[in-house]
Amino acid sequence: MKVPAPSLAPILRSEPQGRMLATLFGNPGRSYKVGELAAASGMSASTAGREVERARTAGVVTVEELGNARLVRANLDHPLAEPLGRILVATFGVPAVIAEEFSDLDGVTSVMVFGLMGGSLARRRRHRSRRCGHSRGRRPTAPGR
Repeated sequence: MKVPAPSLAPILRSEPQGRMLATLFGNPGRSYKVGELAAASGMSASTAGREVERARTAGVVTVEELGNARLVRANLDHPLAEPLGRILVATFGVPAVIAEEFSDLDGVTSVMVFGLMGGSLARRRRHRSRRCGHSRGRRPTAPGR
């Protein structure tokens, strides 16, 4: 099944490919296993492996073989690394995620984020019901209850 290209970044093949590259370029000093990239981008491990190979062929990522694991990292020496990273962060990064997650709440004029925002983009989809402090319809209780 063909997945449409993201509307904000039509140079990318698909949303999952964009999320995978955003994970890499959003954390440029970190290496990821292909399985981690698959989980972060919402694609199967085999699809993630193919996308990694495409990105490696294009030169935008480097891959280090370590035993059975392939460690993937953004290639910051690529001439397009900086502008590609900016496009990916603008399209799939924290500001875009926050705008998407809170867009359906009426009356929200600002959002404050506390804690670490460096986790995978996939976690936001799994924890969508908790975004307002509620977990599966239950209201938070006061301390000591």
